[in-house]
Amino acid sequence: MRLFLFMFTFPFAAHAACDFPVPAYKINEFAPSSISKYDFDSAMNLVERVYAPIFASAGCPLKLIRSWSNGDVNAQAWQQNGICNVEMFGGFARFPGMTRNAMIAVACHEIGHHLGGRPFYTGDNLSVEGQADYYTTLTCMKQLGIPSANAVLVLASTMARLNGERAPKRSTPAQETVRPTLETHPRAQCRLDTYDAGTVQASRPRCWFYN
Repeated sequence: MRLFLFMFTFPFAAHAACDFPVPAYKINEFAPSSISKYDFDSAMNLVERVYAPIFASAGCPLKLIRSWSNGDVNAQAWQQNGICNVEMFGGFARFPGMTRNAMIAVACHEIGHHLGGRPFYTGDNLSVEGQADYYTTLTCMKQLGIPSANAVLVLASTMARLNGERAPKRSTPAQETVRPTLETHPRAQCRLDTYDAGTVQASRPRCWFYN
């Protein structure tokens, strides 16, 4: 299977953090969870093992921050002082219904902000949200050897629940079109469509991408 990877040299400057996108919501470290700390760490070990050399080759070492005790249901990426940072919060892992592979998809999204390529945020070199989603399945989960179909459905459905949206379905793709390209987080249905497009190397959905 052909894999696509975007490599470029990063200017070593500070950038605003790209978060994963949810309302202020926290889950206590000791709340019941389908993902244990062991599972969380093993998933991040896989991500780090595969992607640390890729980031090093791109000239921006990866710093993967494992904030298990942080209850934020979120994740974020930013660049500062020559380092490409990805921070994963335990609150997201503890959200009901999340799975280990869905958490890997979250990490892939944050990696996609760094390595996803164009389109970038205006005046920045971090990929916009839709492109980070596209990179998740186009490249990252394939690189990691993780099946994406169920993981991204879990993730998109989780985003819909958190943001009060209708649950996304593969039978009801988004109908909206944008102009210009959306830089903020697409709606959950659009995100699922984007994940699925990346999986089969199809065109980016027009619900967030304008060419």
